[in-house]
Amino acid sequence: GLHVWEDHYIVEVIDPKTGDVLEPEEKGELVITTLTKDAVPLIRYRTRDISRILDIKICDCGRTHIKIDRIQGRTDDMFIINGVNVWPSAIELILMKHPFVGNEYQVIVKKSINEDKILIKIESSRKLDRCEREAVVKKLQYELKETILVTPEIEIVDPGTLPRSEGKAKRIVIESEGI
Repeated sequence: GLHVWEDHYIVEVIDPKTGDVLEPEEKGELVITTLTKDAVPLIRYRTRDISRILDIKICDCGRTHIKIDRIQGRTDDMFIINGVNVWPSAIELILMKHPFVGNEYQVIVKKSINEDKILIKIESSRKLDRCEREAVVKKLQYELKETILVTPEIEIVDPGTLPRSEGKAKRIVIESEGI
């Protein structure tokens, strides 16, 4: 986490939709007010960063200023699946901690009137046999469900299969059917 110098900044976490201030440990949008900037003061500046204020009275390092968690995503990156807010950064954190996952993946959000679904295409770091693929899919589905509260379909593809892009990779694709 990161300590906030409370003599100079007021940091709040708000619900991105309602603007209501959230309690410590609740995840929401980081809002900052500067107290000592003369030239360009910020008053309740909405950063669009998703984080939370950690409920720690005294840190292990001895500081007593509030501490915010690492940035977990952006409000403008978030998408909603069947009423559940999903941040792509949460998906990436899980995928990238596994050695069998290569550098490329794509999240396809299929929106329809009846039910929304997520398909995650993952490029493996090496060729996997059928048994390995099934084990990887099962493990990732479990971990993703625990974190994002949605069970995605997962498709493992061979290295070099997913399209490459210049600059920032296009990882999220949203498809709408009949909406």
